[in-house]
Amino acid sequence: MSSSKTSRIIPCQATHSKWILAHITSYLSNIEVKPVETGVEICGSLEDVEPALAYLRQLKLTKIKLSFSNPGLTALFTSASWIRSKSQLEDDTKSTVAVKMDEATTKRINSVSDALIQARFGEIAVTVVHGDITNDNSDVIVNSVGGNFILSQGAQSAALLRKAGDKMQQQCQNNPFMKSPFLRVTNEGNLQCDYVIHLVSPSNEQQCQNRVKLALETAEKLNAVSIAIPAIGTGIMELNCATVAKSISKAIEEFASTNPRSVKAIKLVIFQSSMLSTFLQNTLILKDVETQFKDRSELSYKNISVSVIQGDITSDNPDAIVNGAFTKLLSDDFDLSRGAISAALLRKAGNSMQDQCNQDPVAKSQFLRVTNKGNLSCKFVIHIVTPGTLSEHHDRMVMALEQAEKLKVSSLAIPALGTGKVGLSVENVASCMSGAFEKFAATNPTYVRQIKVVVFQKNMIKAFRANILLKKEILKRGKREKLLAQTYLKSVTKNEDVEIEITCNSQQLSKTAKEKLQLFMDQNVLRKVVKENLSNMENQDYIDIILKAVDLNVSVIFSEINSEIIVHGLKKAVVEMEAFIEKVMSEAKDARALSKTSLWKWGVPHQHFQLLPLRTSFAIEDNHKKIKDEKFSLPLFGSEIIIDLVSHNFQFLTLSGKLKRISSMAEDLPPEWTAMLGESWLKVSLDPTSYDYKRIEQKFMESKPAIQNLVKIERVQNPALYRQYELKKKHTERCMLSDSPAERELFHGTRSADEIYKHGFDRGFAGKNATLYGKGTYFHVNSSYSVRYSTVNNPSTKHMFLARVLTGNFCSGNSGLRAAPICPDTNRAFDSVVNDVKTPSIFVVFKDSSAYPSYLITFT
Repeated sequence: MSSSKTSRIIPCQATHSKWILAHITSYLSNIEVKPVETGVEICGSLEDVEPALAYLRQLKLTKIKLSFSNPGLTALFTSASWIRSKSQLEDDTKSTVAVKMDEATTKRINSVSDALIQARFGEIAVTVVHGDITNDNSDVIVNSVGGNFILSQGAQSAALLRKAGDKMQQQCQNNPFMKSPFLRVTNEGNLQCDYVIHLVSPSNEQQCQNRVKLALETAEKLNAVSIAIPAIGTGIMELNCATVAKSISKAIEEFASTNPRSVKAIKLVIFQSSMLSTFLQNTLILKDVETQFKDRSELSYKNISVSVIQGDITSDNPDAIVNGAFTKLLSDDFDLSRGAISAALLRKAGNSMQDQCNQDPVAKSQFLRVTNKGNLSCKFVIHIVTPGTLSEHHDRMVMALEQAEKLKVSSLAIPALGTGKVGLSVENVASCMSGAFEKFAATNPTYVRQIKVVVFQKNMIKAFRANILLKKEILKRGKREKLLAQTYLKSVTKNEDVEIEITCNSQQLSKTAKEKLQLFMDQNVLRKVVKENLSNMENQDYIDIILKAVDLNVSVIFSEINSEIIVHGLKKAVVEMEAFIEKVMSEAKDARALSKTSLWKWGVPHQHFQLLPLRTSFAIEDNHKKIKDEKFSLPLFGSEIIIDLVSHNFQFLTLSGKLKRISSMAEDLPPEWTAMLGESWLKVSLDPTSYDYKRIEQKFMESKPAIQNLVKIERVQNPALYRQYELKKKHTERCMLSDSPAERELFHGTRSADEIYKHGFDRGFAGKNATLYGKGTYFHVNSSYSVRYSTVNNPSTKHMFLARVLTGNFCSGNSGLRAAPICPDTNRAFDSVVNDVKTPSIFVVFKDSSAYPSYLITFT
C-alpha cells in the first residue's frame, strides 16, 4: 500500500533556494522541489519528505562573493563561452552561480555604452558623450539660457522646457529652488534628473569658465553625485567650440581642486557630432603645463606690479590696506576685533576705525566697508567679509581691487585672507588671488599700479610666490597636448563592475569553484604593457588610440613616466589593441622621417594654413609621390578627411579648404614662405583676398593714416635677417621680467625701403628724422604717426614697414642715449626705450637684429 502524498515549505534565502532547486535531487530521490515566495516546497510521500526535511535542516551552505572590475565584462558574462563555463562549473562543484552587474554605479557614473571617453580629475570622473541632454538621467542637468531666464528662447532650453513642462518656466521666474544673478535652480518637471540649473549663457571665455564652475559648486550644494553639462555658449552666443571646451575643462579642474564631497561624475553632453573631436582634444586631452619655479618676488599683471613679501601688514605704508573682517551675529555690522589680522589692525588704528566702519564708512556694500586709516600709515582700509570658500575668495578679492580703483589709490597691500581659522589652503588662496589679479588687470585700471601681498608666516611665502608670481607656461605650438594630472598620466577607463556569488554545500567545493572562476577570468581578461616612447606622440596619435580603445571596449593608460601604454580588457580585444598601437607608432616614426623633407598644411578661407598631423601628412605625401589615387579619404581625429590631389582641396566634417605642400628642408623658416629658389631675399605680393593681407590692411588703417590709396602689401623673405632675429628673440624671451610681450608688431615709415628689406634696419641712420628718445631705430604703435616719415618716392608712392620688434624689457628714453641703459634687475641692457613707460607708443631699439621687416606696405 502506497504512502499518502504530503508537502512541506522550507523557508530560506533566495540563493539557498536556487541551490536546493538545482542540486537537491542529486542527493535525495523520489521528491519534487518547487520554488515558493518564502523558500522551497518539498513534495512527495511521507517516507521520502521526512528524510528530505531532516537533510535540509542540517544542511550548511556556504556562500562566497567575488568582485571584478574590468572593461568588457558585460560582453564576457553574456557570451556563449561564459554560459558553457558556468554550466560546467556548477556541475563540477555542485554549486549555483549568480552574476550581478552594478546597475547603481552605471547609472550614477555614466552609462558605459554611451560614453565616448572617460578621464579623472582628482576623484571626479569626466566623460564626453554624444547625445540629447533632455534624455539624460544625471542628478543635475545644466541648461543654457538668456539673461531674462525665458526658457523658450534657445534651441536646447526650448527642448528642455517642452519635455519638462510649463511649470518649470513658472518656477524659474517666480519661485526657483536657488537663485543668483547668473543662475536659477528648478525641479526636474518631467525630466529624468532631480534638478535643472539654468545658467546664463557666457559671452566670453572667462565667463564660460566662471559660470560652469558656479554650476558645479551649485550641484555640490544640492548634494548631487552626477551632473550633465552641454556645450554652453556655442549656440546663439557663437563662442568658439575649442574655447568653450578649454574653459569647461579649466572650470572642472578648478572645482576638482576644492575636493568636493558630493559630485563624483561630470558628463559633457554634446548634441552636434561635429563638435565631439574638438571637445575630446580640448577637454580630456589637455595641454600639459611645465612649471619652472623661480624664487621671484615680483611680477607684472599687465600694467600692475604684484609682489609677495613676508612682513607685518599693520606696519606697511601703501595707499590702502585690505582687511578680512567678520560680521556680528544676527547683524550686518562688521566686528573688527575678530580674526588675528583684523584685531591687530584695529589695535594699531584705534577704536575709531570700528565706529566708522559700521556708522559712517567712506564706502559700503553687502560684503565691504571702507574706513579711513586711523593711526595706520595708509590712507584707507578696505574691509571685506572674510571669504569661506574659494569662489567667495575670488569674487571678494576682485571687489576689493575694484574698490581701490574707485578710491583712486595707486598701491594696495593684501594679507593671506582665509588661511587662518577659515582653513583654506595656502595654495588655493594664492591661486584665487592670482585669478583675481588677472581679472582686475584685464579691465585696464587707471589708478592701481602696485599690489603687495603681505604674508606674515614665513612658511607660507614659498607657496604664495609659486602660485601668484609663477605663470604656468603652456607648451608652444607643435608640442603635443596631454592630460594635466599629478602623475602625468592620461587614462581612458571604461571599467564595468561585476559581482559573482557562488553557493556550495562545502568549504572545499567553494574553494574549487573560486579557483575555476579565477581560471576563467585569467583566460579571458588580459593586462598588457606596451613599451613606447610617448614623447614623440602627436594629438592624432593619442586620439586614434583612444577611439580604437573605445571601439574595442578596453582601457588604456598612457604613462609618460614609465614610457609605456597599459592596455586592459578582454584578451582578444587587448591583442588587437596592442597591434593597433604598434601600427600607429610605426607610422608615426615613418612620418617623422618624412617631415624632414616635405609636409602638408591645410587651411580654410581667412585663416592661416596649419600643419596637418604628421601621419596624415605622410599618407598624403605617399599618394602624391606614387600617384595612387587622385581622390581618397584618410582617418583624422575620429572622423575622416577627404583629399583631392588634383585641386588640392579637402573636406573635413563641415569644413572645406585648401591643401598646401611645403618643402621643409629649411625647417627654421616660416612654412608660409614662398620657395627662395636660391635668392637671398624676396618680396612676395599678398593676395588682397588672403587672410594676411586683410589682417595687415586692418591694422594699417586702424589709426586712420592720412593716405589716398593702399597700393599693395608685400611679404619680406630674407632668411639671413630672419634667422638672426629669431636667435635674438629666444634670448630676449628668456630674460623677460614680466608677462608683457617680448615682441610687438610696430610701424616704421621710411624712404629707404630697398636697403631695409635687403640688409635690415640700420641705427646708423638715426638723426635723420628724430632722436628725441635716443639715437636708435624708431617704431610706432600707429601707422598714422609713422606715415609722416614715409618720404615720397617716384612717381608718388610712399613706403612703410610693419615690423616684428623685440621691445622686451623697456625703460624711458632721452635724447642723449646712444645705447639702451643697463637694467639693474638683469644686469644687461634694456631691450628698448619708450616715450611713456605706462602707455608706450614709441619704441626705440639700438641693435639692428632687434627688428625684422615682415611686410612692406606701399601707398599714396
